[in-house]
Amino acid sequence: MPSLRSWWQSHVVETRRRVNAESRLHWNEVDPSRPDRRTFAVVLTGLACLFLLRTFGSTYRLGPWSDLLKAVGLPNAAEAFIDWLRHGENAKFNGRVFWSLTRLAVYLAIPVLVVKVFLRARLRDFGWALPRTRDWTLYGVLAALLAPVVILASYQPGFMRKYPFYPVGADEPLWPGFWSWEAMYAGQFVALEFFFRGFLIHGTKHRFGFGAIYFSVVPYMMVHYGKPPAEVLGSVVAGLVLGTLSLGSGSVWGGAALHAVVAVAMDCLVLAHRLGRF
Repeated sequence: MPSLRSWWQSHVVETRRRVNAESRLHWNEVDPSRPDRRTFAVVLTGLACLFLLRTFGSTYRLGPWSDLLKAVGLPNAAEAFIDWLRHGENAKFNGRVFWSLTRLAVYLAIPVLVVKVFLRARLRDFGWALPRTRDWTLYGVLAALLAPVVILASYQPGFMRKYPFYPVGADEPLWPGFWSWEAMYAGQFVALEFFFRGFLIHGTKHRFGFGAIYFSVVPYMMVHYGKPPAEVLGSVVAGLVLGTLSLGSGSVWGGAALHAVVAVAMDCLVLAHRLGRF
């Protein structure tokens, strides 16, 4: 078994050395007085995406959607849309569908369009490549290390108040509502990881080197505001670890899988404590 020191050397030190060397090579080959089109596009897109998510991504703030639909001459559509989300027969589930779709659009669809249409680059160069077998092994080790942390956290009042995002009543069946939500919830982590650990990091590593990770951690922590304080602080550690692994492997898929497993496990554990089910 590799020692902790050898893991650190191969997955952190070597990754930092390689990425910083590639960044220095880039700076030696370009005119520093010319604007960096790629970094500008990534930063501007990141800002626009986070603004759109904050403005249009919550079922608790539908005023912007209503104003937008009315502005384009669709006042009836605005009323129908709000009714679908808040008062329809399946309003609870519809709200979760809306939440998932807005994140897929903001975290995945928009950045992909920028990469392919504006930057004319390959998605694999932004972390879309599949990780190697040894990288999957590392993510498996991390999942095992996180298991007791997740179990312990699931008993804490802050986490029990927050999760699961899809509330289940005492007499409510878990299928199809809860399990359908969990599938959507797990899937949107692909989009989230692509945005923070793919688009932002791989899109700016040529300029910032290993520091691209720090550039992505700040907004990542901020999107966790409103969650339990331990999770907000934990997001900084997660951002650093998953960002480093994304740079090392060139892939966000392992991080997406780990993120989904942890999140779904938290939902299931909290629900089990609350309802005494499964």
